[in-house]
Amino acid sequence: MPRIPFSDWSSDPHARWIQVGNTFGRHVMASSRDYAFERIPKSVSTEVREIAARAVLDAIYGMMMLLDGVAEAKIDESHRAEYVLSARIRNTERDQPIEQFELAPEGDGLCMGFHGWAAGDFGNA
Repeated sequence: MPRIPFSDWSSDPHARWIQVGNTFGRHVMASSRDYAFERIPKSVSTEVREIAARAVLDAIYGMMMLLDGVAEAKIDESHRAEYVLSARIRNTERDQPIEQFELAPEGDGLCMGFHGWAAGDFGNA
């Protein structure tokens, strides 16, 4: 599916969040999954390559669970950490932020998008 330019993103807040969430998914898969996959030695067996690839995806999913607030993040018996992920859209010509989205933990759920992203489905991002 082709990418939609930012200027053509939906004006509906939920649809807009989905678009930025899928954009994050595309970026995280390129900078994390693809980066790690490229470093699996070409000389390893198919079985080892599949195990390594699964470990890469499991590690990324674990991070998504932490960001979504699904994974435990206890500090001690009375405190826990909450990690906040936001996307700030910047105008590259003026290098100014023009819009900001909270993707996690108050977003629509990055873990829900992960499985599509791992399969190469980024919506129209």
